[in-house]
Amino acid sequence: MTKKLLISAPPHIRGTGSTRKIMLAVIIALLPALGMSVYVFGPRALVLTAVSVASCVLFEFLFNLITHKSQSIDDLSAIVTGMLLAFNVPASLPFYMIVIGAFAAIVVAKMLFGGIGHNFANPALVGRIVLMLSFTDAMSSWPKPGGWRLGLVTTTATPLAGKTYGYLDMFLGNIPGSLGEVSTVALLVGGLLLICARVIKPTTPLIYIGTVFLFSLALGLDPVYQILAGGLVLGAFFMATDYSSTPYTPWGRVVFAIGCGMLTVMIRVFANYPEGVSFAILFMNLLTPWIDKWTRPEQFGSRTPYKTRRIALYVFIAVCALIIAAIGLHTILTYEEEAVVDEGVVADIIGEGFVEVDVSEYFAEKGVLAGFSGPDGYAVLVTQRGFNPEEPLTLLVGVDRTYAVTQIVMIQNAESPGYGADASNRAFLQQYVGARYDSVPVNVEDYTVIMDSVAGATVTREAIYKAVRNAIEFSGGIGG
Repeated sequence: MTKKLLISAPPHIRGTGSTRKIMLAVIIALLPALGMSVYVFGPRALVLTAVSVASCVLFEFLFNLITHKSQSIDDLSAIVTGMLLAFNVPASLPFYMIVIGAFAAIVVAKMLFGGIGHNFANPALVGRIVLMLSFTDAMSSWPKPGGWRLGLVTTTATPLAGKTYGYLDMFLGNIPGSLGEVSTVALLVGGLLLICARVIKPTTPLIYIGTVFLFSLALGLDPVYQILAGGLVLGAFFMATDYSSTPYTPWGRVVFAIGCGMLTVMIRVFANYPEGVSFAILFMNLLTPWIDKWTRPEQFGSRTPYKTRRIALYVFIAVCALIIAAIGLHTILTYEEEAVVDEGVVADIIGEGFVEVDVSEYFAEKGVLAGFSGPDGYAVLVTQRGFNPEEPLTLLVGVDRTYAVTQIVMIQNAESPGYGADASNRAFLQQYVGARYDSVPVNVEDYTVIMDSVAGATVTREAIYKAVRNAIEFSGGIGG
């Protein structure tokens, strides 16, 4: 017998793919978003990305060197982590901070758990959350799009932090935000490249984005706006599809994506932070082992209660659908009540015997809800959206006959702690007393002195500034 029977360890059929090829494909897919970030935020975006990538590669190299492990930087995974980390921070972030984030991502979240394939969560997300919790101010300062061309260093609010932008600007990337998340079209191009190259499957991104769409619609939000705003598309295509930290079973990916979508919307709407993608994916990463256990296919001869697990899966999906449907029905049947103000408060500001005056369409569009004229001047109930996009600020502004502010009463303030809640403090509101229309600049960007600070929250500052200015202008219209 001349032929030999060769026995080898599985797998017996090997594919042509490798970790290096997969990571190279991801790097190529991220290039369109990187190009848009450089166009929108200037060369600093490219330098920040380079610092992030270099830091990640260096930390992985040093960790392997110190622990006497074989070098793994040639698999390109550290480069991908560095790019994704940079994509999740503002272009203005100081370089030393991105280095700290790279350390948390590579050393803490990846290498200490055994390296690639053993990390419990997406390393870039861990790095971002560490930076967000450690350097909140720097991580919430968003440079204006295109400002670098004019030498401007001013910042502005993102679409999820109270400022409204058009669909086209959000789709193309002409908005503030983390440097890699602003251009939806660039991210979609990269995501399609990964799908066409069979690096990822479209299941997770489509169900994740679809869940956000349906849940936002049920809550009465603009679903298209919620998809285009923030890091949803970046997270759906590039972080919720991570091989190591997401489920490997088909039904597991469905459960994972639904959970990410619902958590993202709930954090955006009900939590103190306007963006929920990072926390949603990280939370679902922690549940991945449990999801895999309850969604894995039945093995031949296994005594695992397969039917019980499948029923539990169907129940989970049905419960999520019922929650969305119930919230949607509640939204349809619930009507927003008009803001009202106690007559005694008005009398304390402008005296007894006041009368209510009509609000023209012009001022109604500016947020004036009601106006009163009394012996001592005018009282204006005015609203503006601040940091909390769902609950606007509502103020009662007293203005005397010379059109100077005499008093401000905060009627409603649902701003998040640390992002404007201190605006209700009487001492803070006192800075507006004495302000006149001619002493308040027309443009928000130009005001100083009187309208100079609001509890460390730029969006809240602008909202109160606009409310006060519109109240003075309305008073002038009554008296003039």
